[in-house]
Amino acid sequence: MKIHTASCYYAATGEGATLFAYIAWASDEQEMREKLKSDVHEFWAMTSEVQEGVVRNEVTRMLWPEEMLRRIEDFAQDCAMVVARNEVHFNMS
Repeated sequence: MKIHTASCYYAATGEGATLFAYIAWASDEQEMREKLKSDVHEFWAMTSEVQEGVVRNEVTRMLWPEEMLRRIEDFAQDCAMVVARNEVHFNMS
């Protein structure tokens, strides 16, 4: 099992945007997508980019400060379970 990050910047209609990220243990990308389906929603399982590790990208950097991303990495080395989830939605209609 390795820590994985799923993230998505979703802005389909131009009337709003959602930033979503989820960090958890998974053996591979497929298992991470299954976790997204069961723990969050099937939509995020289909639309999120999944990468191994605690990923720093446009979405994760907007949702968490660097200190929190470092702590998640540190905890992941010693903990049996790590789950971090953050979501922000902007509706401009």
